[in-house]
Parts: sequence; C-alpha cells; structure tokens
Amino acid sequence: MDLVRHLAAVEALRARLDAAGGDPGFHLADLAAEDGCRDPDEPLLPQWEDDVGAACESLVSALTERYRTPAVLVDLRPHLERSALGEAVAAPLAVLSGHADEAFTWRVGRHWIAIADARPHLLAAVADTDLIP
Repeated sequence: MDLVRHLAAVEALRARLDAAGGDPGFHLADLAAEDGCRDPDEPLLPQWEDDVGAACESLVSALTERYRTPAVLVDLRPHLERSALGEAVAAPLAVLSGHADEAFTWRVGRHWIAIADARPHLLAAVADTDLIP
C-alpha cells in the first residue's frame, strides 16, 4: 500500500470538503480499495489484512507528524449502539462505526479527520468539526 497516495487522498478529502461549502459536511474514502491491490471477488488473504494494518499504522504516524498533534483514539462502539437504538449520531461517526470499532482522529482547523482500520478496508473520513461532538 502506498503511504504517499494515502496522504494525498486525505488531503483531497479535505479540499473536497472545502469546495463543497459544507454540503454534506463530510467525505469518506476506502484507501485500501483505491489502491486497487485486491479484487473484491477474491477471498481475503491473511497477508492483505497484515498490509491494511501496517498501512494504517504508517498513515497514523505520518498524519500525527504532519499535523503536529497526537491522534486521539475514539471508541466507535457506543456510536454504533446509539445508532442501532435509533438515536441521533453524527453521520461520519455512524458510517465509521458500522465498519470499525475505533478510529484515530485529529482536529485540524475546521476539519475533523479520522482513520479507521476496518479490515479489509482502510477508511479515511474528513468532516466539518461542527458535525462532531
């Protein structure tokens, strides 16, 4: 998996959010799928899961260095539970919690950025900070 491509994808999500003028307020991408390394019809191989885990660790380290602030690990399970009960959950948290148990997050300017290891997916989300409690 390509760290440079993943960093560029996160920045593209931020730019897309700025260009959208706040509508819908967040954007999400599966960075592993964008790498095109795996045919979704093929069985998941243990090596692929290892690659996603390593790519997540590398991306979290690179973003922590870039934003000069440590990532905050967010437990997504309560958001999934609230969503299942029909309670209001911020859209980015509702989507991420449907795929992963936790996400690494940063607040950068008016952006909330999240990276989630949702094997076989590596998810990136960028949202307006006013959407996230």
